[in-house]
Amino acid sequence: MPFGAKDRGEGGDLLIRVVSSVLEELIATPTQNGDEAAPITKFHGLRAPSIGVSDYLVRISKFSGCSDECFVLALIYIDRLITKRRIVLDQLNVHRLLVTSVMLAAKFFDDHYLDNQHYAAVGGVPKGEMNVLELEFLFLLEFNLHVTRADYDMYRTALHAKFEGTIPPRHFLEDPYSDEPATKDHRIKQQRQPDMHYASTQIHQPFAGHPPVQHVNNGWKDIR
Repeated sequence: MPFGAKDRGEGGDLLIRVVSSVLEELIATPTQNGDEAAPITKFHGLRAPSIGVSDYLVRISKFSGCSDECFVLALIYIDRLITKRRIVLDQLNVHRLLVTSVMLAAKFFDDHYLDNQHYAAVGGVPKGEMNVLELEFLFLLEFNLHVTRADYDMYRTALHAKFEGTIPPRHFLEDPYSDEPATKDHRIKQQRQPDMHYASTQIHQPFAGHPPVQHVNNGWKDIR
């Protein structure tokens, strides 16, 4: 198995599909920010990457080695940018926002996580740019990566409800902050099954134990 690869099982695969569905529908919603002009940020590229949001998130999921909870946290962080910083998701910024938010979630929540160079290789951005994006994201969040248990449970419930088809696909933040921190007891407990196969998102690994830096198929190593 390639360096950093993770078998998430059926529950993790379902989570990734629902999160990607939420993000795709947010991108398709032109009124995320009302009538205000969308700000251009450091997360915007000159052109949309050739890989879609769903496949990109699957790639991050497969090769980041982070816990499932990080994808819920990443969605919360992105929603904070939408609601508090008036950032509008589109095809030019969602990829960089995704890889940066997952990396920060892993650093904040997981006991063990991979470094910026690895996430840069997985996300298809240069390491130097990955460092800049990390710092920019932190400043936009005012360095607040804390998520309360109430917030985390609300997002998990909303994602589950979306999977069941009982709520409309919008972002869920209602800002119900409390002083109770989220804990690692909040795991998405699902029976583990083999990963779904996505041939277009495999890293060609030159040799065991080395980060996947060089060989990525389909020509989307660099998403700039």
